[in-house]
Amino acid sequence: MQPESDTRIFKVTGGFTLAVIVLFALHQDFWLRDNATLIAGLPVGLLYHLGYCLLVSLVLGLFVYRRKSRP
Repeated sequence: MQPESDTRIFKVTGGFTLAVIVLFALHQDFWLRDNATLIAGLPVGLLYHLGYCLLVSLVLGLFVYRRKSRP
């Protein structure tokens, strides 16, 4: 039995790769660039990026959690 500190091969799954590509595309929010709408006193683009950051944090957290829970 090998110790847990032994190096593991880092495998990037297709789902994670797809998530990174989709998140990269969503980050380019060109459709909100000229929108001056305010929601709760904040520009809609700022709120979009707030939600985007939360989504990215969730995806990264799931990736790290999945990575740590693997045998």
